[in-house]
Amino acid sequence: MNGDLKMKSVVFLLLSAVALAFPAFAGSERDFEATAFQYDAAAADHVTTKKFESRIKIAEQGAVRIITISSYITGKSDPDVIIRVVSSSTSAANMIYNGKMDLIAEYPTGEILNQYLLSFKGGDDKRIVAGKWYMDVDNLMSDFSVSDPNGVLVYKETVVYRAKKPAKK
Repeated sequence: MNGDLKMKSVVFLLLSAVALAFPAFAGSERDFEATAFQYDAAAADHVTTKKFESRIKIAEQGAVRIITISSYITGKSDPDVIIRVVSSSTSAANMIYNGKMDLIAEYPTGEILNQYLLSFKGGDDKRIVAGKWYMDVDNLMSDFSVSDPNGVLVYKETVVYRAKKPAKK
């Protein structure tokens, strides 16, 4: 393992430990409305749209910022999907869990493009994943694509989250 990748892995482990050990960081928690736009090349309906409720908590402690997004896609009282986006001044990580907190996907070596934009890449020999998080106080947007090894797009999902009660006027 080269030095840069090893350091990013260590930072990811530390950020993940902080995110899991301190899920109750002091921070603001607000209700959002979300709309997901999905493209699935294998589905009968290639493009679908779904609206759902989300609760987003943004917490900061020192240089670490943790954004926890709980999405209530089926309308149940417990979230169906929980996403954690963890960043520091030098690195970022993105973890996706189901409602039972089983890890579904992780992107440990995110890139901070600026304070409002994070970029993530991952995948394996069967798929390539690329995604971005765009963030401000009242709006968040995730945009992730999955391609086959030849670069053919097989799945894309863009989710727009809008605060129900905007903080900005």
